[in-house]
Amino acid sequence: MKAFAIAAFFAAGATMAPAATVATGSTLVGDTGGINAEGAAVNYGAAVFGGLTMDPTDPASVWVWANNGATPDTPVFEFEFDMAGFDVSTAALEGQWAVDNNAWAYLNGTLIASLTGTVVDNFNFLHDYGTSDASLFNAGLNTLRFEAEDLGGFEAFRASVTVSADALAPVPLPASALLLLLGVGGLGAIRRRSIL
Repeated sequence: MKAFAIAAFFAAGATMAPAATVATGSTLVGDTGGINAEGAAVNYGAAVFGGLTMDPTDPASVWVWANNGATPDTPVFEFEFDMAGFDVSTAALEGQWAVDNNAWAYLNGTLIASLTGTVVDNFNFLHDYGTSDASLFNAGLNTLRFEAEDLGGFEAFRASVTVSADALAPVPLPASALLLLLGVGGLGAIRRRSIL
């Protein structure tokens, strides 16, 4: 019995690879960075108004807004990523963002961060956001959704995101089968010995 347990342990082991980057994204003009406006054209691309932080993000992002940027509205920006081939229990999402005026970030429909309150701070500084709550990640397709809100005057939004997780490594079948066979053979030998 002991031999079978040891063989099963080795056959099941080594299924995880070191943490890897699943996906990265950012706001860029023309929806080329992965964090894309929903159903609208994205414009700007530079600090078009004084006071907007130009601190760098990783990956690089720029200030954007959907539509014409001249009337108060509530655009939505989305970033999709696929966790297939990664261990969801080790997933983490992190990034930086800023907005004029307010914004909310949702992962698969659950609020994970918000920028409200002192509106000037929302666009004068970059703010960290993220989550490592494994229950918020799907094993397949995931959606990070930003809902921005302009209260009047100029409007702008920028964000970056990095998703990481341990990669699932395939168990080599020939090695697993050999170990299982050795374990079953060892179990048979132990059983035969105990009968004699």
